[in-house]
Parts: sequence; structure tokens; C-alpha cells
Amino acid sequence: MGEFEKLYTVDDIAKLTMLTTRTIRKYLKDGLLTGRKVGGQWRFTEENIVKLFEDSTTIKDIADTHRQEVIDFIDGVNTDLSGEIQICTIADYYAEKEKAAELTEEFSGIISQLQGSNRFFYEYEEEQNKARYTFLGTPRYVGRAMDCLCAVWDRIYFTHSLFNRKAVSYARYRPSYPKGAVDLLLSLPEKEKPVIADIGSGTGKMSELLIEKAGCLYAIEPNADMREAAEHNLGKNENYVSVNAAAEDTGLDAGSVDLIIVAEAYHWFDSEKTRLEF
Repeated sequence: MGEFEKLYTVDDIAKLTMLTTRTIRKYLKDGLLTGRKVGGQWRFTEENIVKLFEDSTTIKDIADTHRQEVIDFIDGVNTDLSGEIQICTIADYYAEKEKAAELTEEFSGIISQLQGSNRFFYEYEEEQNKARYTFLGTPRYVGRAMDCLCAVWDRIYFTHSLFNRKAVSYARYRPSYPKGAVDLLLSLPEKEKPVIADIGSGTGKMSELLIEKAGCLYAIEPNADMREAAEHNLGKNENYVSVNAAAEDTGLDAGSVDLIIVAEAYHWFDSEKTRLEF
């Protein structure tokens, strides 16, 4: 365990799950939750909590508790919510679990800072491939939560689909890049045939200029229309590898690339995540 790793209490887990401390202690007794005692009190790491959340019994208990919270709201018995006006909003996101997890990871960190006495529940329903977000609280809280959800959605997904149906126009009319600039970039790696990652490669305008000098060229592009246009033009090259990924998570192994190039796409990236990935 890292020296400064955060430790959680039974009460902390109860707040995260909306279950009672009695239920959490039962999980401890049954072995569903593991931890260690510090000064006579149980403490848990994030890994302990993640394993608990992955157990089918826990998942069902949490889902049942969340549903009961919504029923209580409808019946008007959520007396511990603050504010004269109280709102319950449910947002469903139909997507594979991994994709839903990406949105949830981004969003939940922001919403937790707004919560206070308000509530936010998340669950994933495997049978329906659906992520469900439930918000209970004041109009201000729910309104800000929706703004945050939309902002995160736009940042992660909207930019990926922004250029749908524009690939033909891009390939036909967008100008290419100066040969002198390309030669300068290719002179930077020490290798004669460098491994190059063209990030936000679009329809392949830059990739086309790099491909002959590259030992391997990874064209990283999240938009399907743009990527397919490039594949149609450059796919015949054995050293061309088209990758459905984003700048923030390319899927490439650490240390596998000699040169990273972004032609005209950096303004669409999350700068901090991209910097860490590069």
C-alpha cells in the first residue's frame, strides 16, 4: 500500500453505497468486504471497495437501495433532503460497460464536489447495456449536475463525432502541409525509419507525407468517417496502422513511438490527459 493511500471507514462506504453501516459490517463478517484494523477501527483501501462493488450480492443490495430511494421520493418520504423544492432526475446512457465507465469516471469526480446533502447514484444494468444516473436534491444541485454531465459528454464524445459526413470534403478540399515542415519533423528522430504516431490523423493528409519515411506509422483517429477515408487511401501501405482511439488514450505501449505529430487537431484534445499520454 502506498504511504499516502487514502483509507476509508465503514461510515464512508455506507455513504458511497447508501447502505446502512449494519449492512457494511455484515459484509465484513461474511468476507465480502476485506480491510485492516488501524487503532482498533476498520479501514479500507479503494481496492477493497472496488472488489466489494464487483460482488453480485452487493450490486443487488445497492441497486435495491437506490430504487427504494426513488420510490420514497415519489411517495414524499425523503425527509432528510434539504430545500423547499426537491427534484429527482434520472439519466440513462445506453452503451457498453467500458464506454459508460469512461463517462462515469469523468463525471462522478466533478459531481461529488457539488453533493453536500444531495444525492447521486450510479448503477450499470448489464442486461440492457445501460448506465443509470440518479440525482436527488435541490433545483440548483440537479441543474448544475446536468450542466456538468452535458459538459463532460461534449468533451468526450461530441468532438469525436463532430466531423461525421465531412470526410469527403476534408479529403478533397483541405490543403496539405509544407514539405519543408515535414522534412524538419522527420529529421528529429535519430532512427532512419522512425516509428511515428500521427495523432488526430483525420483523412490522412499528414500521414500521407510521413508514410514513406516511417518504419511504422500509427494513425490515431476517433472519427469513423475520417479514419475510413484515410484507410481507403493509405491502407495499401504495410507500415500504415489505423487505430480507432483518441489522443488522451491511444492504446499504444509506453516507449513504442519515436515521434509524435499533431498536425491541426490539438485544440480538440484534453491538454492535461494528452500530455500525460504522450
